[in-house]
Amino acid sequence: MHGQTAQPQRTGSGAGLEDKRSSAKTNRSRSVTIGFPAQREHETKKVHFDPPRCARLVNPDGSEIAECEVTAVWEGGAQLRLDCPPPFRFVLQFAWSPTVVLRFCKRVRCRGEDVWVEYERQRPCYSLEYDR
Repeated sequence: MHGQTAQPQRTGSGAGLEDKRSSAKTNRSRSVTIGFPAQREHETKKVHFDPPRCARLVNPDGSEIAECEVTAVWEGGAQLRLDCPPPFRFVLQFAWSPTVVLRFCKRVRCRGEDVWVEYERQRPCYSLEYDR
């Protein structure tokens, strides 16, 4: 008794809380999100539109090519639906009023009315690697 340190005694309610905390710590190793499925690093985030959203295809000079529907978008591209195949390079204009949202695109694949495009990164004019 004299050389021993006093151990805190657990009451019934305190012991249960401590056991719940320790079991919660062991379950944290698996990925858990609330409201959405767990996002893994190798999966790209893809948003599908149902009903599809309206958009425009525009030449880089500003002249309109055609209207289209956007069925899905992701970080690097989009899936479109239109009657005729678009040119190889064009500008996809998602919204035109009050704020213009557009992406420079390159056609990747066509199957019937469905067209898959890839966004092209535009190098800013102030970049050191910019060639004139």
